[in-house]
Amino acid sequence: MKKLFFTFIGISVFMAFQTEIFAQQPQTIYARGDNQLPEGYTHASFNGGGLLDFKIRVSQEISLPEEFETGELSGRVIVSLIVNEKGRLEEVEVLSSPHPVCSTAVLEAIGTVPGKWKPGRDPKGKRVRIRYLLPVEFAFDGRENTATKVNPDHIPVGTMPSFQKGDLTKFREWVISRTEYPSELKKESIKGNVVVTFVIERDGSITDVQVLSGLHPLLDREAVRAVEESPDWEPGLDENGNPVRVRMNMPVSFGK
Repeated sequence: MKKLFFTFIGISVFMAFQTEIFAQQPQTIYARGDNQLPEGYTHASFNGGGLLDFKIRVSQEISLPEEFETGELSGRVIVSLIVNEKGRLEEVEVLSSPHPVCSTAVLEAIGTVPGKWKPGRDPKGKRVRIRYLLPVEFAFDGRENTATKVNPDHIPVGTMPSFQKGDLTKFREWVISRTEYPSELKKESIKGNVVVTFVIERDGSITDVQVLSGLHPLLDREAVRAVEESPDWEPGLDENGNPVRVRMNMPVSFGK
């Protein structure tokens, strides 16, 4: 009986210890839909920007074998990752991919991107872990991968372009505020993102606006129209401070 008594004591202490550990673990929040968080929660930030800024940096770091640089390959790699309460990435995994080489390239790029994350917070200001879904598009036209070659001239970008003293997130908000849902589609209620790609030239103008992933021809056309009406940006700069051309990708939401 004495041995059994001590066994129960040991189990009780162990369970109490485990309960205390679990209670101390930060809450994990799952970003849903278009990476939206529950009301009152704030996103983790990367180098002062958001997930779109991180995606751009990931795209910039992607390197593929030569046989894939000139081949025909398209699709989207979906990565799941957590920004933990210390601002570190963990549980990075590929959920879907058009090719194993794409998966490897994206994971390697994520591991080499320079910069710092700041953790997200709950409504009371407490740090939380946030799980995000990161889509990375690959779209080859037979000559270059327009999705991952952030700089069309293959010159390292030291400073990314800025829009009205903001980043790509601010431009996206500007574009969405100027899009109109086509009256012909109101009965269909099509919802989702049109992913567009474009180049910020050395003079800050936007050129080469294309659709990487569309929803409907009318929605695709509206997204392109809104992007093409953009005022000039502050161009990107190379490591010596000289203006460079920079390709950027961006989702434009409809019906959300």
